[in-house]
Amino acid sequence: AAVSAALFIVSAVIALGMRRWRAKVKVTLTVGAITIAFLVSLISPSSLHNLASRLFNVPERLVASVETVLEPQTLTQLYEGGNARIREAWPLPPMQSGSADQYPPFQGILLANEWPYRPRPVFQSYSAYTPRLAKLNRDHLLGENAPDTILFTVDPIDGRCPTIEDSLSWPAILDNYVIESEPFRDWYLLKRREEGSSRERHLIASGEVQLGQSIELPPHDPGTLLWAEIQVQFTLRGRVLSFLHKPPATELGLTMGGDRDSQPSLWGRLIPATAKAGFIVSPMITARSDFRPMMSGTGPWWEKNMVRQLTVRVLPQFGQRWAYRDRVEYRIFALEPTAPPGS
Repeated sequence: AAVSAALFIVSAVIALGMRRWRAKVKVTLTVGAITIAFLVSLISPSSLHNLASRLFNVPERLVASVETVLEPQTLTQLYEGGNARIREAWPLPPMQSGSADQYPPFQGILLANEWPYRPRPVFQSYSAYTPRLAKLNRDHLLGENAPDTILFTVDPIDGRCPTIEDSLSWPAILDNYVIESEPFRDWYLLKRREEGSSRERHLIASGEVQLGQSIELPPHDPGTLLWAEIQVQFTLRGRVLSFLHKPPATELGLTMGGDRDSQPSLWGRLIPATAKAGFIVSPMITARSDFRPMMSGTGPWWEKNMVRQLTVRVLPQFGQRWAYRDRVEYRIFALEPTAPPGS
């Protein structure tokens, strides 16, 4: 958008310097056509379809907004009715004391049940996709204002790897909270420990590979988390595309301990900025029910879900590999548990 505006400004300046109005119109239209053609060439067909669908729904949304403004009681009725439906689907007992937060961001469950909601700084987990934003949420969990209770489940958006969302917060949750109950299937009430534990971080592997080439992970003991920091860099054209619209999506392929061959059995969306900040890569959660054994730190689940190899690639349907550099840099750390203070 900014490049388009700049091109139009340049064409306007050139046109103003011309004496004949026909020449002015020709210059403006020519530059405008080039700009539109350039933008369309960068946008994938799926993105164009999504844009068209949104534009098609604009009139309906506009009418609904006008009706809400003209009849405010309608909004109140919708709000109260929505809360009632949430309480019926996800009933929680009254909370006697303390504060609460929810992962992932379906905070309506807490609000509808009138729990004392204390949100993290970036309360939508999928929005904490830069190192700075992810660090804000992690520091909140480690600070004085951390919630006493967390309603937790695993439900990443857009097919992302589960530990990518709020990636820096995962070790803080695993080390400072315990499962108290399971009020709904695969939803967990976590209580904050009086004294949290910590983990020692050791670099165990580093290097670089070609985009699409597998990275071998060192074996590790149950209870030890592997932390990956992966740097996928844009080319110049990729940065331009990212600025104008959005870059082609990247994927992380994982070969698990239980897999018979070396081909990845699990693929999930990888967010380059989050991957650079780091995330838990092994063991990897593949279902909501995996969170309980991950919290326990032992058992056969760990061996089955340990990751042996990982692969970074551009989503095949985009086919715009030129947006990224060929080399992918990585660092793998072992996060080994230590005894809680005073134990």
